[in-house]
Amino acid sequence: MQAIILAAGCGRRLGCDQPKALLEIGGVTLLERFVGQLRRGGIEDIFVICGYQRDLIETAAAQLRIITIYNPDYDRSDNLVSFRVGQGQLAGRCLMCHGDFIAEENLVERLLISPGDVVLPMDRESVETESMKIRLEDGQVVELSKTIPTQQASGESIPMMVFSGKFLAALKKITDASVAQSRWDRLLDDAIFEVIQSREFCTTVLDATGLKWMEIDTPADLQKAQFLFSRC
Repeated sequence: MQAIILAAGCGRRLGCDQPKALLEIGGVTLLERFVGQLRRGGIEDIFVICGYQRDLIETAAAQLRIITIYNPDYDRSDNLVSFRVGQGQLAGRCLMCHGDFIAEENLVERLLISPGDVVLPMDRESVETESMKIRLEDGQVVELSKTIPTQQASGESIPMMVFSGKFLAALKKITDASVAQSRWDRLLDDAIFEVIQSREFCTTVLDATGLKWMEIDTPADLQKAQFLFSRC
């Protein structure tokens, strides 16, 4: 199994002068913490997509013995483009995660052992207006979008997913087509949902409600993450 970490963005809302993946929680960077979790889960083949201040990510990645891939369009594109930059290195089952993400060990462990062509962790108790949300009907994913009204959402989509080799192949075709159409601002989640909509693959929604995780976008998020994870 492989893993790809999307860490090319600059984190404007956070106002930091370094890639968010290098933020420290309890004296450990997000990148180092997550790489450690992946390795304890048996994943050694790890790629990180860099962009903003790539030299800092490359230095950290060298120390962690993981591979960096540069997205030269990081400042004019969204995470679909970052994923496409690295997708050529992926074959078979893989895990995708955002670089500004932190989670407790149990969440990563449960994700790695969950069956399905695509595994989407979801938190039923965390549903914010600007977050990526999931809407279920009869247990099926019928919408994956930031625009879902909070009262209609089944939960918040956690930015860490697993794809089978078959799902990955279908996803690659969509990301290729999106870039060919110059859809630079498209979100990877939109492409993922497009594959899910085909109903050709087994979709597993992993209920992670009650487990600790955070995507760090703002100073308030960082402060909360420090409180929740500084001793973990």
